[in-house]
Amino acid sequence: MRSDIQRYRQRRQAEADRRLEGLLAAFKAWKDENTNLREKVRAKHLFAEQTGLAVEQVEKKPWDMLFEEWFSYDYVTIIGTHLFDMFLKQTLSARTRMDLQLGGLLLTASWLPVELNEKNYWVRAVGKQEFSNRLQQDAALEPAASATWLVRTARVGFEDTRLGQAVPLRPAGEGFQALMLEAEKAYQKEEYIRWHKEKGASWLQFALPSVSF
Repeated sequence: MRSDIQRYRQRRQAEADRRLEGLLAAFKAWKDENTNLREKVRAKHLFAEQTGLAVEQVEKKPWDMLFEEWFSYDYVTIIGTHLFDMFLKQTLSARTRMDLQLGGLLLTASWLPVELNEKNYWVRAVGKQEFSNRLQQDAALEPAASATWLVRTARVGFEDTRLGQAVPLRPAGEGFQALMLEAEKAYQKEEYIRWHKEKGASWLQFALPSVSF
């Protein structure tokens, strides 16, 4: 019986992974065709303001990849929505039920810091929930490089899945602690998702510059 359940979970997980890959590919193609250049210029300035970068840095590696991720999921356009939300609405007729379920998860996914606990498991730094096996085995989160990382995650199928780049952080100093306190307060008020959608890029002020990511 257990093996039957395991095989079922594996099939469902593989299907969810394939659907996610297809959905992200469709979104990338849509974004490449529909991005407004003036909107993107505005977004770069807002991203630079949150992260403490110069606008010119935003266009260079690795910040360009991080900007594109933030621009896709967290940036609020001048009409008050997110690009990924616009994509789902404009391509609704082409989306399957699973696409829409995954899309809902991606809409709420935001950057959040994760850290190692005393059992060497990766947990959310705010709220302290442990992650499922997939994120525990994520080779990108190297404890030797840093014990705190910034990631965007979603529960895809049965597994917590990292979306986009993992960024090592330096969790030290009053600035980091002040941001953690803000995030904790938002978590206690059940405003955690909204807070991180709005302020998640602020964690990048504490990215480790010496680590290639």
